[in-house]
Amino acid sequence: NGPCHPIRLAIIASWWMLREIEVANLSVACASFSDNEAQLLLPMSKADQSGRGPARKLSCICAGTVLQLCPFHSLQAQAEWATGQAALMHRPADMFPLFPTGTGVAPLKTHTSEVACSIATCLHLPLHGPTGAAKYTGHTFRATGATHMAAAGIERWRIQLHGRWGSSTVLR
Repeated sequence: NGPCHPIRLAIIASWWMLREIEVANLSVACASFSDNEAQLLLPMSKADQSGRGPARKLSCICAGTVLQLCPFHSLQAQAEWATGQAALMHRPADMFPLFPTGTGVAPLKTHTSEVACSIATCLHLPLHGPTGAAKYTGHTFRATGATHMAAAGIERWRIQLHGRWGSSTVLR
C-alpha cells in the first residue's frame, strides 16, 4: 500500500524538504519543467497540504553528482512515470498522484513515512535511538535535505526559505 518508486520519493522529498503528508498529496500537476530546471508547487504551510503555496525550483546537478541523485532528473522521471500510470488507468494525469500506490491512489501519510524506515532497514541502520524513540519519521526527508544543504555550505536563511520554515526549527 506504499508509494511506488520509494527511492525517487526519498530523493525528491529530501531535495524539496517535504513532510510525508505533502509528498502523499502531490499530484502530477504540481511538477513542471523548463530547460534544466524542475519546479514543484509546494504547500504554503502545514495547513495547506493541497499545494497552493509557493513553487520551488531546483536545477540539474548531474555534472556534480550521480545522475540518480539529481533533483531535476528524479522529478522528471517520476512525473513521466506517474503520467504513464494515469494513462494506463484512464485517469487525468494532472490530478493523478505523483507517488501513487500500486492501485493508483495517493498513499496514506503513514505509508509515506514508512519509506524512510524501509530504506534504513535496507541499509542496516538502527530504527530507534538509545531512548527507544523512532529515528525515522515523516519529517526525515526535511531533516535530510536541510542537513545536506547545510553541509554543502548553503546559508541558513536560504535553507529556511527553501524548506518553508517560519521559525528557528531549522536550527535543530
